[in-house]
Amino acid sequence: VDTAKHRESLTKAYETATFLDAPVGFVTDRMMLEGALATTKLLILPHVSTIEPEQRHLVAQFVAAGGHVVATGPVMTSDPYGKAYPDPVAGPNVRLSAALTRSSLEDALAQAGVTRLARGLSPDGGISDVAVEVRGARLGERRIMYVAGLAKQETSIGLQWDGSPIRRWHDLLSGEEGRGPTLVVEPLSIRLLEVE
Repeated sequence: VDTAKHRESLTKAYETATFLDAPVGFVTDRMMLEGALATTKLLILPHVSTIEPEQRHLVAQFVAAGGHVVATGPVMTSDPYGKAYPDPVAGPNVRLSAALTRSSLEDALAQAGVTRLARGLSPDGGISDVAVEVRGARLGERRIMYVAGLAKQETSIGLQWDGSPIRRWHDLLSGEEGRGPTLVVEPLSIRLLEVE
């Protein structure tokens, strides 16, 4: 698979997952044959219309075993020679989407049980498509969040650490302190927060 649409969808999927601080990796055909899907919780298929029969069978086994798939565009409809497959790979954990958005990927990650240390949600706790990147790391006992405001306007987000709203934060760059999970993010700004 190497079409312009696939490359565009792959780039969008990677950027979306990275924005959400989701652990991202790539699974090649060879890696699939070597068993990489056994440790995968969520497989994203960005406009993968053609696929070798062996890999398609492995994806079908992954789905049958409870694995989660998010796919954009035509999904594994033919082999590399253009021969159509008779049946789609389907199941309750297979989601088809015209485009991968932050909110659709956030939902898929949650359904697949993929956890992340830091999350930036809308202030009411819902999924946000605002251009704010949030990442988290542990430094010993310290919990550190990086927040980058990439939007052109000020926005507010609700911060969570390991699934719970944060209670207090201290900006390690400016010295500013705050209480509660809501953070106002200025346009094109960076915050480095120690959170509780």
